[in-house]
Amino acid sequence: MSAIDGLRLVGPPGSNRVMTGELSRLVRRALGGFRLSEPRKAGTGALVYPFDRDLALVAASYCRTASRVLWDLYESWAERLEPLHDELVADVAADARGWLWDGASFSIRPRNLGDFPAAALQLVGAVKNAIIEGARSRGLEVRIDLDRPDVLLAVRRHDQALTVSPDSAR
Repeated sequence: MSAIDGLRLVGPPGSNRVMTGELSRLVRRALGGFRLSEPRKAGTGALVYPFDRDLALVAASYCRTASRVLWDLYESWAERLEPLHDELVADVAADARGWLWDGASFSIRPRNLGDFPAAALQLVGAVKNAIIEGARSRGLEVRIDLDRPDVLLAVRRHDQALTVSPDSAR
């Protein structure tokens, strides 16, 4: 795993151009002089911008084309659960971006796992345990809450990389 900092807009296949135009118009209206960078295309229905809190708020509040607005925090090319777990523990332990706090609850939503060589439940378990261990090493106690989490994490596979991203809708 490695720490990353991207704002991912996920929409239906073929929606990249529409999402780009919609976000550009929204940013001009809501953020005035904000300079929106060119997104990286992640398939035909996903765009990745450098993360900015104001941009994320505008996207989550007003974008109608994107079905998800995610903050990409971690990325891994590990092909097994053990190295994925170990990398994520280290990344969470070193992360001071404030997305996780003492007493926070979280849940994990696996999506588009493709050909990852483990079942979705095994992958969710590895990510859950890594986040709890990494947070504990920073002195934070976090817990799972499947019904009403403070943080909903999307775990997705993109171009052989696995990303862990809080969903801004939560």
